[in-house]
Amino acid sequence: MPNKVLLSLLFSSLLSSVSYAAICGRSDDRELSTDAKVARLSRDGRNNGCTVTMVSNRCGITSGSCVKSSADFAEFNPPLSVGGVAMPSRAEDQYRVDLSFYEFDASVKIGENWGVIKFDKNPLTGLYPGQAQGFYKMISKKLDKKAPIRVVSYGGDNRSESNTFAQQTSKGPATKPGIFLLPTIIEFAADTGWASSGSPIISEETNELAGITTHEGCDTTGSNAGTYLYNNKKVQKALAACLKE
Repeated sequence: MPNKVLLSLLFSSLLSSVSYAAICGRSDDRELSTDAKVARLSRDGRNNGCTVTMVSNRCGITSGSCVKSSADFAEFNPPLSVGGVAMPSRAEDQYRVDLSFYEFDASVKIGENWGVIKFDKNPLTGLYPGQAQGFYKMISKKLDKKAPIRVVSYGGDNRSESNTFAQQTSKGPATKPGIFLLPTIIEFAADTGWASSGSPIISEETNELAGITTHEGCDTTGSNAGTYLYNNKKVQKALAACLKE
C-alpha cells in the first residue's frame, strides 16, 4: 500500500476518534474558579451547556458543537449548582446571543471544530459582556511543547453535585501545541470533565487564549484535545467578520 494511503488512513482515524474520559492521571485536579471572562453557554429553559470565552466586547469563541446545540444566552459568574442542577446567574450577568451573526464548524474531526458568536447588550446594564466582564487576547505566538496552560470549564463533576456545571479550572502542559501536517490540533494534559466542550485553553505564560476544548481522550492517549487558535485562518476570518459587524 502506498505511503500516501497509509498516512491518509492514519490521519482519518486520529481526526475522527472521540473519547469521553477527560481526567488526566489518577485524580481530578479541578478547582473552583471565578474567571469573569469565561461564561456558561446555555439554551433557553436549560441552565447548563457549554463554555464560551470572550475575545472582544461582543465576540466570543466556543466549539462549533456548542453553537449548534446551546447558543441562546451566556451566563457569567454563575453560582454553585444545587443537587447537580445548574443555578442561573444574576440577570445583570446574562447576555443573549445576537442571532444576526454566528459562524461555526461542528466537525467531529479534532482541530476543525470551532464557533464564533456575537452577543447583545445586557438590558439592565446597557453593556456588552466584554465591557462588563473583560475579555482575552488571542494567542500571538506559537506555544512551546509542554508550555503550561490552564483550562476553565463548566463541565460535570462526579465528585460533587454543587460543582457540576459550576466554573472550575485545571492546569497542565500543552503536550502537542500544533501537530506536523495538522497545525490546528492542540493536545493538553489538564482535567476537564464531561460536558466541557468549548472550554478555553489559556497560556499561563502570556494569559492569551490558545485553544478551545472539543475532544476528551485522557484514557487512551494521555491528553485531551481541541482546536488550536494560533494562526488558525478559519477562526481568524470568522472573528474578523464578527468584529466588523
